[in-house]
Amino acid sequence: MSSALLDSANSGLLTGGMPTTSQDDVPSIVFIALYAATSLLAAIRLIQYRGTPFFRTYIRIMAFEAIRLVTFIIRIVAAINYSNALKGKGSFNQGYIIAEQIFLGIGFVVPTSTIVGLVETHSSRRDGETGEKKMLFRIMDLALLGAVILGIVAGASFSSALNNDSDLHKIKVERTVSAVATMVVLILLVAYSFHLAKHPRLPRSTTVWLGITAALLLIVPVYRIVIIADPPSNSQAISSKIVFYVFQISFEWIVGLSLLVFNAIAVCAPTPAGSRNWSNQSVSAEEAYGLFTPKHQYQ
Repeated sequence: MSSALLDSANSGLLTGGMPTTSQDDVPSIVFIALYAATSLLAAIRLIQYRGTPFFRTYIRIMAFEAIRLVTFIIRIVAAINYSNALKGKGSFNQGYIIAEQIFLGIGFVVPTSTIVGLVETHSSRRDGETGEKKMLFRIMDLALLGAVILGIVAGASFSSALNNDSDLHKIKVERTVSAVATMVVLILLVAYSFHLAKHPRLPRSTTVWLGITAALLLIVPVYRIVIIADPPSNSQAISSKIVFYVFQISFEWIVGLSLLVFNAIAVCAPTPAGSRNWSNQSVSAEEAYGLFTPKHQYQ
């Protein structure tokens, strides 16, 4: 079974390689600590955003933070289980790997959905939302929902693909389509942010923040598409593990931090027509980063 698992890792089926205690315990603990910190910030933001449209948007980020915490807990448990199996102290539980692969396959889609919601709110803050614009964002939401479903299906099919080439090909297609759908949505968000930057009545600082955040997250689906199409010759090599932790996990965490560090009420909330010109007068640092800015728009 261990050889089949390693073969699956080298075939591109196992994102991040097979977790081992020597290679993955330390980075997993580091990211558990990092995600615990941002999970706390996400919880504070949810309390702050109660009674506003941002509450629903940021529940997704809270879900993402929880998914990643669970991902690395599972990764540590899987590494211990795998090490014990190699020593003959028990059998390997594939359920750990299946759960981890599902979470790795859908996690990055969730903050993408949050960015979609923030860009939609930001772009409509002055003049409302046209039917065409609303349709565009709903199509993005549907594309991301499809990406999540494909990610779950692909992860759940991991076991059957270990010894079945047709199932292996099917999973690769599902993961590729999921990553491509997310990539296209992020490209549209970056392009739309460039377009919004020319809008004189929208705060450019918010537009730039959302555009850069989407561009950073774009690295993750691109990375996943590349490793699916051209898997590393040895996914257990330290270099391959470093690439995984940098180009997927680190960028996901940075994006989550970016979405949480700014106060969405202060930087994205709808602005009544006739109020101050946001393009010339930006919010203060206290407003942008504050954890308890008054919600005047929603009271």
